[in-house]
Amino acid sequence: MTGIVYLSQAPADAQSTSVDVALGYPRDGVDVGGGIHCTPAQSRTYRHAQVIQHPTLLQWAYPVDAINSPVISPVVLATAVVLDTTWFPASPITGQIE
Repeated sequence: MTGIVYLSQAPADAQSTSVDVALGYPRDGVDVGGGIHCTPAQSRTYRHAQVIQHPTLLQWAYPVDAINSPVISPVVLATAVVLDTTWFPASPITGQIE
């Protein structure tokens, strides 16, 4: 995953809010195809992406993808990095499936 890393949460949250506004979030969901759907208000999308806090460091990252990158400042976008595995630690398997 690629993200813009910040040393405090406030600018990461500001980036998130900026992208949400540019992409028109929050917005109600849209029914696709047939079947039973909940009301648009119940399928409301509030954010494009969530700010991620590093599990051990005082760092926060805002994910960058093909949808939100066009609305992020080119200067800020240039600082995007690949988030290494320390951002997403996985627990080892402690048992076997029988």
